[in-house]
Amino acid sequence: MKEESYYDIIDRCAKDKEDFPIQNSDLKHASYLLKTLFRHAESDVCIFTGKLFPGVFDDKDLRNEAIEFLRKGSDKKLKIVYQEAVRKEEITSGLFLSALMADEGRKGTVEVWDVKADILFDIHHFAVMDRSAFRFELDQETRKAIANFGDKKGAENLADIFEKIVLKSEKVLSAAN
Repeated sequence: MKEESYYDIIDRCAKDKEDFPIQNSDLKHASYLLKTLFRHAESDVCIFTGKLFPGVFDDKDLRNEAIEFLRKGSDKKLKIVYQEAVRKEEITSGLFLSALMADEGRKGTVEVWDVKADILFDIHHFAVMDRSAFRFELDQETRKAIANFGDKKGAENLADIFEKIVLKSEKVLSAAN
């Protein structure tokens, strides 16, 4: 591999939709990967999480990329499923979602679910974009993860899992402009 910076590798892989596994465990790198997913998304970004961890989601550039994605049209969707039950006030109090919800230029939809209390999913946190790219946590404790912008089969599998989780979850927020 060429001598490239970590961010250059992410940008190249995203631009070329290259099937190349990108290791990740640093919070800033996680923010950059998610920001890149939003930058390249055409229809939707789906996130399965324990919470929108401030060390990742409070990143201003990440918020701006998510806002820009949702401004592109009413067909754009951000879907989030919390692994555990959360109150609507908790969801909208964080910097990430409060910025998206307050954006007057937003045309896209933000939908949030929490998993019903009696259903447990034995799966790690992940984000998937357009069924074509993803970031998947291999270990939630260390936040060790892998991302790929060209593994369509892996992304489709995660998108299918996300849809199954949504079916067994309760919607707590739906906002469209």
